[in-house]
Amino acid sequence: MNKFSPTYKQAILSENSTLKECLKLITKSGLLIACISSFQNERFLGILTDSDIRRALLNGASLDDSIEKWINRNPVTANVNSASDELFELSHRVGKREIPLLDDQGFLVDIFILGLNDIRTSQIKQKYVEIKNQVSNYMFILAGGLGTRLRSIVNDRPKPLAIVGGKPIIETLLNQASSQGIKNFYISTNYLAEQIEEFLSSERFSELNIEFVKEKQPLGTAGSIGFIKNKIKESIIVCNADILTNVQYLKIIEEHEKQNADITCAVRPYQYTVPYGVIDVMDKKISSINEKPKFNFLVNTGIYVLKPKIIELIENDQYLNMTDFITKCNTRGKKIIPYLIHEYWIDVGLPEEYLKANDEYHLHFES
Repeated sequence: MNKFSPTYKQAILSENSTLKECLKLITKSGLLIACISSFQNERFLGILTDSDIRRALLNGASLDDSIEKWINRNPVTANVNSASDELFELSHRVGKREIPLLDDQGFLVDIFILGLNDIRTSQIKQKYVEIKNQVSNYMFILAGGLGTRLRSIVNDRPKPLAIVGGKPIIETLLNQASSQGIKNFYISTNYLAEQIEEFLSSERFSELNIEFVKEKQPLGTAGSIGFIKNKIKESIIVCNADILTNVQYLKIIEEHEKQNADITCAVRPYQYTVPYGVIDVMDKKISSINEKPKFNFLVNTGIYVLKPKIIELIENDQYLNMTDFITKCNTRGKKIIPYLIHEYWIDVGLPEEYLKANDEYHLHFES
């Protein structure tokens, strides 16, 4: 009988699996790691984490590639006969929530999970809840846009109040962030600002600290952030108000601070297929025909983390888009890094995407 994780087998994956299969396993198991076993004898080989997969994709790997190259073959492990107190101390010392437990023959037989199955479970859970509820980072939600692309469907309200899944987009955005411990928000408003402010004055948001940044005229996707540059003392996450995602915001902040970045830009893979045969011509002759080629890109998701000092470069009350701001920071040698997201994400700004988001909402969010 497993002492710590009765469902540890759900975290085991064969070495001949793909990155996509590994990602699905981590998502389904709810654990932070996948434990990789030998195809031949099922002996434990190592682990892969969510971060390992992101790193692989940013280094040019495809989700259909084998995991073999990316396996961490020297992870922290412990013997299955280790005492609970020893595992608790080891977990804290190395900063790992989950530790594979091996038998004397090197086979995975359990996984220690800090805070879920330690003998001090209730105390740890309470400590975790307290820490989670003490997240002091702010989120800046950009809700001042005109929403012209969606006007054919939603013309009686600002885009952040468009109904998706039975509730306004901005409510889902706030729910997702607050469930992760983010309680402090700045929200920029301009178009039909009074509707947004009235909605967010509801009792359901009373536990959140919401401050409005009112634009006298549209200031783009970065201009309004300049109004708070003297108020922010730590990394702030910035997010467009017309996206729906279940990304883990605190993981982006963690990577941002770990890399000591000035700006972190969340990106996601996007594949475009040319619907025709593409012809290459050389010396007035057709040299090749590539039928419906596919091109892979990393696209901007409208989610960023900014270091407080970088906000000082935003001038007061001037129109500025985030893309232009990032370009400006690049020319000044600032450190700007990508953070690859694989979680659900959709831009609700286009009519077809708005309809798609309504169809998919129940699959990714609580109704």
